[in-house]
Amino acid sequence: MIINIKRNKEPILWREQIEAEIESLGATPNYGTITAELSRELNVPIENLRIKHAYPMYGKRITRVIANLYNDPETLALIEDKKKKAKKKSKEPKTAAKK
Repeated sequence: MIINIKRNKEPILWREQIEAEIESLGATPNYGTITAELSRELNVPIENLRIKHAYPMYGKRITRVIANLYNDPETLALIEDKKKKAKKKSKEPKTAAKK
């Protein structure tokens, strides 16, 4: 259940930054659950929403979430996916073992 939602527009990057507080009954919800709940509450497609961080509050059942909401999936792919592709390419398997 979403308790509080705060929106901050970032027109240069064609997105909105969403800060929300989510109450959970059990463990900290995973990113898929958080994405589905935020998209349902904001009435936006899941494809336009990207979770940035999820911070559980110690001793409480509340998780603070920071997410980015893009205007369309093309903008999301243009900005967000470049970071992930660069990280995946930089990881190379280590073949030489130290003796």
